[in-house]
Amino acid sequence: MKSKKEFLSEYRSKHPEIWIYLVLDLILDIVGAIIIVINAKKLIGYHSRYDEPQLVFFIFLGLFFWILGVIFTCLIKKVESNGNQEYEHYLITYSTTQHTNTNNTWVCSKCGNYNENSRLICSRCSEPKPYAITRQNNSTNNANSWTCPNCGKVNQNYVGTCGCGEVKP
Repeated sequence: MKSKKEFLSEYRSKHPEIWIYLVLDLILDIVGAIIIVINAKKLIGYHSRYDEPQLVFFIFLGLFFWILGVIFTCLIKKVESNGNQEYEHYLITYSTTQHTNTNNTWVCSKCGNYNENSRLICSRCSEPKPYAITRQNNSTNNANSWTCPNCGKVNQNYVGTCGCGEVKP
């Protein structure tokens, strides 16, 4: 099982647009800040009204660049959020496919903690065990029921398909 850091590192390598967004964000923020500072300084210290519209235009242009930088910051956050959602999905998928392991443990879908198979809730975060398949004894099996060979659930005879998807033998 991968740690969150390993998973997100791999996710970022598969999504190189995050680096493009980061570079564009830095460039736009820096250029916007430089334009605003230079022209605001000129506007504050300038006593002639002749160039005032031009200076105000450049200040607004700097703000526009800065706002574009904020948009790219939001795009970076969106990619990171998608990566976190993918990691949560990975944890759930990993924990449900590991229910028959040799270590007699299960993995919490919320925090990734390994727990003893006998525990019904996670020892770290108290999240319930994501599956609870119990094998029933074949002695309870009679003419009115059948035992699923896949999961061990005892089904009534009129049930043609078990809840796990296995067809009645």
